[in-house]
Amino acid sequence: MAQLGYDVPDDVDKAVDTAESLVFRIAERRITDTMMPIHTLMDLGIDRLEQLYENKGEITGLQTGFRDLDNMLGGFQPSSLVIIGAVVAYIMLADLLGFLIVAPLCLVACFLAFRVKLSHAVLWALAGTLVVHVTFYKLLRVPLPWGVLRPLY
Repeated sequence: MAQLGYDVPDDVDKAVDTAESLVFRIAERRITDTMMPIHTLMDLGIDRLEQLYENKGEITGLQTGFRDLDNMLGGFQPSSLVIIGAVVAYIMLADLLGFLIVAPLCLVACFLAFRVKLSHAVLWALAGTLVVHVTFYKLLRVPLPWGVLRPLY
């Protein structure tokens, strides 16, 4: 997806389709039933807390190279990396494709990283994008990138 941001595509529609298919390919791998009994969730949470407590001072995720940050976070956890990746993808693709296309794709990727059901992730991503667009573009008059939607504006 990062390469799409660097390249200037000849066919913008194809670039948008490619970015969308990448996000949905990730989604298909992570589709799980989000309903679980509360006692199962509590057991998983307690097990995770016990693991973190037993590994006091050890890095349980990916090291950042900044000792203080690593000590506070225990390194970057997988969900942290997805969020960082989504931010980088937004920065690289927003001017090319536009806020209204890139923001929901990045939000869906973040929701899926936290195991939100795909239908809910898409719904919340679209709603969140529209709320941000109305708030910033319409009410606060902050310019947001239009990208390929510029001719429609």
